[in-house]
Amino acid sequence: MAATLMDRFLRFIGFEEIPLEEDVSVRPEMELVKGRKKGKVISLHNQTRMRVVVVEPISFKDAKRVVDHLKERQPVVLNLEDTEEELCQRIIDFVSGATFAADGGVQKVGEGIFLFTPNNVDIATEEGKHTLDDGRFPWVK
Repeated sequence: MAATLMDRFLRFIGFEEIPLEEDVSVRPEMELVKGRKKGKVISLHNQTRMRVVVVEPISFKDAKRVVDHLKERQPVVLNLEDTEEELCQRIIDFVSGATFAADGGVQKVGEGIFLFTPNNVDIATEEGKHTLDDGRFPWVK
């Protein structure tokens, strides 16, 4: 009762507290910001390790495995040293065509060893050496 008597006295002399109505309306801009989904934050200093796959094919089915690795954006070292010559040519033709279609790169590393890369990997060579991207096919003599 003392609090109400005091409130009445304050109102009487003009010191009445007027309760402020809270602005509960939301502006349309605020709704857009709240409804927007946040994008994925990517670190510029990403230190993920790239995995290079080494394949030594035994049959033509292994060529599909090589292309699957390239589609997963993994570079592939294709070792054809112990593979029959006719099978080597078929595998190289198949994988080279898939690499070309995916805008990848090819480099002959050694006798019967090739490096196939997806389009997110560049092959750097020394001067005087050429990649298959230049239109030259080093396995053709």
